[in-house]
Amino acid sequence: MLGSQNLASEQALLRAIAKRLSNSDAELSTTEEASFAAFVGKWGYGGTDYTGFPAAPGGDVNGWNSLLRTNWFNGRFMTAEALRRQDAYFDYRARLDAHALMPGVAWGLGLTAEGINATDYHAEGPRQGGVSTETPITLHAGLAFDMIGRPLLVPTKFTFKLDQLIALQKAKPRRVVGAGAQFAPCVCLAPDAGGPTGGSQALRPGPYLLIIEAAEQPSGDAKVYGTVCGDGPPSTCQSDAWQGGFGLSLVRFPVDVPEDDTVRSPWDLRGVLSSYFFDVFEHSLIHRWDPPFATDDGFCQGTGPGRRDTAAVALAMVYLGEDGTALWIDPWIPRRGIVSTPAETAHRNTFGAPPRAAAWARIHQFQCMLADSLAVLPQNRDGHVLDYDLLRRGFRHIPPIGFLPIDPDYAARQVASQDPNTGNSALDKVLAAGGTKAGMVSGYIASALTQAKTYFRGTNVTTYGVVALHDDDILEDLSNVFDKDPVQLDRPPTLHPIIRQLVEMLNGDVGGKKSGNGLIDLITAFFTIGLDDLVNRRIEIVKLMVPLQGLVRKHPILGIVAEDAQDQAADWGAAASPLLAAMELAGIRQGRTGREMLPRHFVVYVKQRLVLLDVLFMLLEMFQFMIDMALQAYAPPEKELDPTTGVGGAPAAVAAPAQYMTTYSMRMAYKAQPQEKQVMADAILEHPDIQAIMSRALPLSVPDLAVAGRAETFQAQVDAQDKALTSTIRDPAQRRQAAVDRVADSYAAVYPGFQVVQMFAATRSADQTEALVQQIGQGAKTAEALAVAPAQTTEDAVLAEGTPVFANADAAQLYAKLRDATGEKTVQQLAPSVKSELTVGEVLSRSPEEATALLGGAQNYARFRTAYAAQAKRSVEVSQGLAVAAPAGVSDKLKTALTGAKGDLTKAVKAVRTEVGDNAAAKAYLDHASTVATMLGASKAASATRFFVKRG
Repeated sequence: MLGSQNLASEQALLRAIAKRLSNSDAELSTTEEASFAAFVGKWGYGGTDYTGFPAAPGGDVNGWNSLLRTNWFNGRFMTAEALRRQDAYFDYRARLDAHALMPGVAWGLGLTAEGINATDYHAEGPRQGGVSTETPITLHAGLAFDMIGRPLLVPTKFTFKLDQLIALQKAKPRRVVGAGAQFAPCVCLAPDAGGPTGGSQALRPGPYLLIIEAAEQPSGDAKVYGTVCGDGPPSTCQSDAWQGGFGLSLVRFPVDVPEDDTVRSPWDLRGVLSSYFFDVFEHSLIHRWDPPFATDDGFCQGTGPGRRDTAAVALAMVYLGEDGTALWIDPWIPRRGIVSTPAETAHRNTFGAPPRAAAWARIHQFQCMLADSLAVLPQNRDGHVLDYDLLRRGFRHIPPIGFLPIDPDYAARQVASQDPNTGNSALDKVLAAGGTKAGMVSGYIASALTQAKTYFRGTNVTTYGVVALHDDDILEDLSNVFDKDPVQLDRPPTLHPIIRQLVEMLNGDVGGKKSGNGLIDLITAFFTIGLDDLVNRRIEIVKLMVPLQGLVRKHPILGIVAEDAQDQAADWGAAASPLLAAMELAGIRQGRTGREMLPRHFVVYVKQRLVLLDVLFMLLEMFQFMIDMALQAYAPPEKELDPTTGVGGAPAAVAAPAQYMTTYSMRMAYKAQPQEKQVMADAILEHPDIQAIMSRALPLSVPDLAVAGRAETFQAQVDAQDKALTSTIRDPAQRRQAAVDRVADSYAAVYPGFQVVQMFAATRSADQTEALVQQIGQGAKTAEALAVAPAQTTEDAVLAEGTPVFANADAAQLYAKLRDATGEKTVQQLAPSVKSELTVGEVLSRSPEEATALLGGAQNYARFRTAYAAQAKRSVEVSQGLAVAAPAGVSDKLKTALTGAKGDLTKAVKAVRTEVGDNAAAKAYLDHASTVATMLGASKAASATRFFVKRG
């Protein structure tokens, strides 16, 4: 029964549809009307008729908009006005649909031109040397939508020349104006009162935007009813249709880049304007979160403003040079893709984040400009890395994440070389021996990191490297840092000499290599720029991620495919045989190949967070205060005074070096801090995790702490000094602290890296400092086992009787000056029979085996050891001899003589000798002073007299 009812209803529906298809006015039976109404009603909803349009007012209180459609009905007279109204209605509806997304480029619309963006880095000036404006430029097919939702369709390739656009801009000059709403992409236009008029003047050089706008033109002829279209009068015709199109224009971007030493090439102009557009013009960082943010009504308002302006869509920024050429065309400075809704953009604007379209565009702009730059000036050439960091390539603000191309061939040369140069001397040593770095996957990865670091070398960016074992590690970082502010490139700040030595101490060398430990990197950055610069981001910290090829992953259906590796294996020098794994390179067979350990052809940089716990911030603040106090205590005044009289003098020289800092002076600076801060610092430094990190990281980053034996002798020397002080200091705790201070100062005089130990001795108790030194010693043993640190240096071997310990801080500091002076001499100056231009310091820092090879054999090494041992012994004797009280009257005579000799210690000693006669003690004292003058030279000796010529 039910089936027959459905069948009858369907038959009635089919009859109704057939009647209406043949005659829209056909009469339907009651059954057919009901079936047709039921069928159409499936697509309707409450409050509407069968067409889907509202059938009645939609609420109790109504408002009205400009959507007006023609009401069609049988018998209505069809007019042009009614049809135009209907066209306008559906056009408006289509535009409103487009408003669901942000304006911009939906797809395509790329730009290509022969020879563009290839300006030489060594051009005659930053504003000339581009390509002719008559060069054909191709706009590729694509689609965009403007601010009011109009489609901008380019169906096929379109070729044009800048000359055509320049002529139009000269005739009707326009310029870009701000949108009036923060953080929204907009290319609003206004007449350019400062531009040329009437086409008679030349177009001013500078930046312009290439824009695309909607256009329509009449097409064909259509007669007006009752007339005939033809050549003769009367002819009453109208256009048959309106054809949609697009128009290209150049409009001035009204900003001038100042002429200064930082803008030396067109690439600098491109980088500066990119930074300005992203971070000032479009997404201003200047007033973000200014008061009354978080308390005003911005969070209570609607989801952003509507779009009513007919603003154009930008396709590129063009820079016209002073010589009339186009210096560059950057397609991603102003271009914005459609990637989000207006509501999401409004939310991001409210909270101070950039539009997603701008964030994506910034990454594209960086990669595009970097590709253009590397095409002109590769990062590697003839097997060498060129000294062209990102700042020299023109970049100023770069996205928080980016991809840095590297050269596999360069990596293959480094790893295969008999003299590898990865940038890490310890790793080079392991590679030269056929091994690879512990903790890394292969020497290829170390080389990839070395190449990536060259992009930031010489800038304010601190880098450290990691290995991305999975592809999605990079995608995770991309998501995490997408909204971060840009990395701001600059030259590193000028460092005070003492701070520079501390940085080198923490880094392990002048080249800026890092431990890879986050805390050490942070402390290094802190010492490099100070707490104020750290907070104000005058330095940036980025992580370098080396992605590995997924060469043994299984693909669905296909399984493991050779194409994953083989196409790239030859680039990495691994074509003849599979690339051995890291352990195999070291001679340990694992029974497997290591092709999956090849890096990819790029390294990813990622901007790092700098969020400090308040207590750690307080600790860094205290350390800075201590260093400042030490600098004030030992830096020369504005006008350098005579070393003995304190009067006269020339303009101040460079401040005293870091070895003049003593444990006592640092402790006094620490105690000057508020009590609550000292308590906080004690709590932090006593934390086991902090101590563990330091004990592991310091031996890897401070070469002087990487020799395990020094920690053992340090402890033995403290015990010996404790015993020696028994008769003078009764309190055991005070005596132990004095012993630690004495040994710390003495070791820092011989091994400057022990200034770290001085820092802890100044802030911790004696037993805590000793425990930390022993932990560092354990870390040094680990480094030694990994072959990244020597078991003993030549200096350790020469000082057979142990590191000298001085009872007087002045003696320790004087010895440090004598040692430094000796280290600057050449080996031949110290030991004339050994023909070598190496410095003494270079030999002392090497292991005995390396020193023997460098000096040409065991015989020369023995001669060097003998000469340096004698020099060191003499330096100890002189330092200790001058640290005791001078014989009666000698100090005053020497001060007077120094004044008369204008600070020349040699002349002063000679003058005083004639006055002391046969006084043996005075003669011995003057002999020591004469030795200081000989070893240091006139200029350095004058400043050293502060340690033994005391002012009255």
